[in-house]
Amino acid sequence: MTSTKKNDPPHTSERIAIRIQSVTAIRPHNIERLAYTRHMQTPTTDNAWLKADNWREVLEHPESLPPEIRNFLQSQNQTAESWLGGPDSRQWITDELKATIRDRDDSVPVEDGDYSYWQRFIEGAEHPDFLRRTHQSDPEILLSQEVLNFCLILSNY
Repeated sequence: MTSTKKNDPPHTSERIAIRIQSVTAIRPHNIERLAYTRHMQTPTTDNAWLKADNWREVLEHPESLPPEIRNFLQSQNQTAESWLGGPDSRQWITDELKATIRDRDDSVPVEDGDYSYWQRFIEGAEHPDFLRRTHQSDPEILLSQEVLNFCLILSNY
């Protein structure tokens, strides 16, 4: 299979072959089934086996994850790594995505009752601040990067 697109890299056919092989390799765990409800059919995947019975212990001690789940997740990570083209390609993708985001930006306010709600992105922050205000009041911060950081610090104790 060769690419007919003008700007496709030459290794595209190799990546397609890798994707097809990896999809067929994981097919037993990725079979789409239909869950029948009263009025419709809903596509589902059977991933319940990925939840470890000792999930709380795994949060504290990741090495206690059952081997079959660990092996499956490691194979998925390797597959994703090969699709992305390695750490250098992943860094390039991350840099490209960051380049499309402004350092400081506000979303368009959404009216809901007496309030307007919006998000404010601040330079250097990983998450936006969520704000609201009435038509006559100053903005009120509902959730900020500082509060998220404080909650993360508290959760470690």
